[in-house]
Amino acid sequence: MAPQWLAVALLTSPAILLTILLPLVMVAGPAFRPGLQWPLLAVGFVAGSFEEIGWTGFASPRLLERHGLGQAGLTLGLVWAFWHLLVDVR
Repeated sequence: MAPQWLAVALLTSPAILLTILLPLVMVAGPAFRPGLQWPLLAVGFVAGSFEEIGWTGFASPRLLERHGLGQAGLTLGLVWAFWHLLVDVR
């Protein structure tokens, strides 16, 4: 993988998060101040690794065998979105 694409992959989410949180800090107050919590980072890294193995190592190959690239991507994207919607919505 080219270094610039690795940077895009690793920095897109933090850049979006900061773009959203910094105006909120100015408007709504310090409750939205970004911070790094090392234990949560470690848990997220481990959980994300296992999740990624499940999506790309198990689900994707099986869907690609049965469906084309577009249908497999759409199906997996919808399942992924629904899965995260259940976890992220309070």
